[in-house]
Amino acid sequence: MKRLILGDTHACIEGYDSTEPFLYLVEGLLFTGDVGGYGPDERDSYLRIMEWQKEFTTSDKETGGVKGNHEKLIENMLESGSGLERGDYSIKEQSGVTGAGSGRGVELAAEQLCGKDIWDFNSDGKQVLNPRKILVPEWKDQIKKGNKDKIIVPNYLNNLKERIENVLTGKIKKVASGWGERRLRSVIRATLGNLDPYQLLIDQKKCVETLPSILEFIVNLPETKTLRYKQKLPNGTFKDATALLMHTFEKKYVLGSAQLNYMNLVRKTAEQESIDKSAYFTPEEVFASNLEFDTLFLGHVHSSYTYYNQDRSRKIVMVNSFFPRDGMGIRNPLLFFDDATGEITRNNVPYNFRRTMKKLKEVNPDYMRQLEYYIKVTRKNAKRI
Repeated sequence: MKRLILGDTHACIEGYDSTEPFLYLVEGLLFTGDVGGYGPDERDSYLRIMEWQKEFTTSDKETGGVKGNHEKLIENMLESGSGLERGDYSIKEQSGVTGAGSGRGVELAAEQLCGKDIWDFNSDGKQVLNPRKILVPEWKDQIKKGNKDKIIVPNYLNNLKERIENVLTGKIKKVASGWGERRLRSVIRATLGNLDPYQLLIDQKKCVETLPSILEFIVNLPETKTLRYKQKLPNGTFKDATALLMHTFEKKYVLGSAQLNYMNLVRKTAEQESIDKSAYFTPEEVFASNLEFDTLFLGHVHSSYTYYNQDRSRKIVMVNSFFPRDGMGIRNPLLFFDDATGEITRNNVPYNFRRTMKKLKEVNPDYMRQLEYYIKVTRKNAKRI
């Protein structure tokens, strides 16, 4: 079986667009977590990968993925119900979302998944996250019970519809409930000439309608996925082998010397201290651990390397991100795993990342600055990395 493995797609819809033609060449679709976060297409990215999984399941093909720290962040953020104050991003540390771009990225994820109406004002007049106006307090328990349609606060969606109707003129109001969105929009434009007050409401309604399915998808993601395959040995025979799919190893980075040097170059350019050893494991430490695997697929690092133990019988495969390490987005390095041979291949697919970069400048300038550090470091040290 040939599988396509994605990692750290981070709300970049161009990456999905460039990947789609390759879905027909594989029998399995897997991902190592962090579907969302950082990028400008959070909700659309979850919906796209959910759509792909549905297509693969319908065709009796293998599909699945694991939870990344950004999925955990979404759960923590919405389940806590405590007001996440704009500009205060302490909650990100609970999920390992740190570094430049983490702050606005937290807000952006909430807005894209839940709509801008998720923000409220506390008694001090500060704007805070208030998921309770959208979700029932026990939303996560309801999903685990299979009641995904019972996680939205009663009447919230109806109130949205009423607010939309109140924007319209009386004539449109009488027939709007039976119209499709395209027809409704055209009439509103012709009648009111201004969609701004309506647009905010319709966007909020769309977010609330898709939120239950996305949260059900996130909550049900496992921490680890196990694959069984036949591994080809040097003498031409095969043995039963195990591949593990994980986002991180024990919630830390796994960094070889090249990755570590590159990360520290970026941090130096950003005038930050070198990464502390407590934040990462070396590949040798993972091989020496009690984790049993023949092949281990990991994400989180955003750059593609394959590490082997001494006799090359085991390997750690780092799955690259839709956000390339040079920040330029010229290539989307897709990873394929052929379990008939145990071979790992990568295919650099051209795609247009510049639209994402342009949008990031508008909605997440902190993360854009981090990408600019990557670009600066890579151009200066191209021969060293």
